[in-house]
Amino acid sequence: MCKHRGWLSGAVVLALAGAAAAQPAAGVGYVEFDGVDDLITTPGDFVYPELTIEAWVRPRALHPLYTAGVVTHGSRDVSSFDLGIGQQTDTRLRFFINYNQGQKTIIGNQPMVLDEWQHIAVTYDGQTARLYIDGELDAEKVLGAAILPSGPDALLAIGDDYPGASEFVGGSFDEVRVWSVVRSGSEIAGAMFTPLSGDEPGLEAYYSFDECGSQVAVDRGPHGRHGRLGLSYSAGDDDPERFAYGPSRRRCLSLSSSDLGEVRPVVGLVDEQLAQINAGPPALGWEDIANRHADLHVRDAFECGEHLDRSFVDSASYLAGADEVTFDNCGSAFYRVRFMMPPVVRGGAVYGVANADDLGLAFVNTRPVSLLLTADDVSDLGEDRSFQGHDLLGWPSADPFLEEEVAGLLVPGANSLTVGVCSDAGAFEPAGLEFEAVVQYDCLADWDANGERNTLDFVAYQNAWVSQVPETDLNLDGRVNSLDMLIWLNLWNFGCPE
Repeated sequence: MCKHRGWLSGAVVLALAGAAAAQPAAGVGYVEFDGVDDLITTPGDFVYPELTIEAWVRPRALHPLYTAGVVTHGSRDVSSFDLGIGQQTDTRLRFFINYNQGQKTIIGNQPMVLDEWQHIAVTYDGQTARLYIDGELDAEKVLGAAILPSGPDALLAIGDDYPGASEFVGGSFDEVRVWSVVRSGSEIAGAMFTPLSGDEPGLEAYYSFDECGSQVAVDRGPHGRHGRLGLSYSAGDDDPERFAYGPSRRRCLSLSSSDLGEVRPVVGLVDEQLAQINAGPPALGWEDIANRHADLHVRDAFECGEHLDRSFVDSASYLAGADEVTFDNCGSAFYRVRFMMPPVVRGGAVYGVANADDLGLAFVNTRPVSLLLTADDVSDLGEDRSFQGHDLLGWPSADPFLEEEVAGLLVPGANSLTVGVCSDAGAFEPAGLEFEAVVQYDCLADWDANGERNTLDFVAYQNAWVSQVPETDLNLDGRVNSLDMLIWLNLWNFGCPE
């Protein structure tokens, strides 16, 4: 069952003894774990000669017997490293390396406080481990061993002792950072209240959880190692919930192949599946999904197994700007959802996943937003993977979308999300696809950012407009004048699709 992703009614303000502040000052949003099965996972190798892990946590529930994992890396049987909190009766920090391979452990001195925000960190230089709480050194110990790999199935896990274990942390998480360098105590303390730019030397992954809902935890570091809520890109009970620290202009517009909040695959011929997919309330200008499946398969020149020639996709009206994409088109299908945006769109981004039998590609208007297709895929079409004797592309596909700023992507008025799936009809008949995407943008109609659109917003904008506040220059022509007021009136009347 897909969990509700809600907003807090107000900002949380707590006080920690000896701490400079009580919550991540940089935080816009955070995630909440239930302590039962919630976690975030990221495939890939996170083993380095040197390591720093940082996170803001507000623990509420711990395992009764074993260390509960905060940030770990490993497989079902072998953990490369584990930063966690001790059991309910001993809430000190723990860090260990090489579980089941000659484990080395350091235990902190200061107990973690339940139900309060604290910043935690660990550094390891290949010899000495150091634990920090709220920017201050808590413990130091020589472990004297290199961190060992966990194998090709290793995952980075947030909220569990290691993937496949059951030592979960219940509580709030924010600003998780993984580095391949040792950060000094002053560097940790100096940056724990400050958002990162994402290109800091040695930064390997950075999860701020400030994006709108979707199955993707966006990595704002240089490598795009996006995580997934739960163990898969399908919504489930193992997904953390998203929250914001307080009301804001941020809005989330959901587009998905979902039914009553549960994402499910779309299978069979596209023409037979349109009734299964809800493109949104007609009152907001949403339209039914359109497709070119039949058109692609009735052309005389098309033969199964042949690479899709660009002429088969009318790039001028359908996927303009994606002409570089070519792939085998056997059994493929395309889905397009049209959606409306306010007269002024700012701060826009798109997050989501596309799951298909093998290859899922996604476009917002004319720009690709799927991370799946790479230069290697293009040069090695049909040869990179195989299944039961059939060559497949990108198997399996569970693909975060790229985060994109609004300029050149989201536009006022009509927009479209196009999702394509390419399947080998010999191995998969019929093709299947499920997708979930979230359009995030700033609702300027809610000018006072209290979460509601009412007359108070009109008064707030008018006062700012009279004062020539630069933000009220809605047409971005460098002047605050009557044209901006007309745009505001249209914007306020339009409201914000959600």
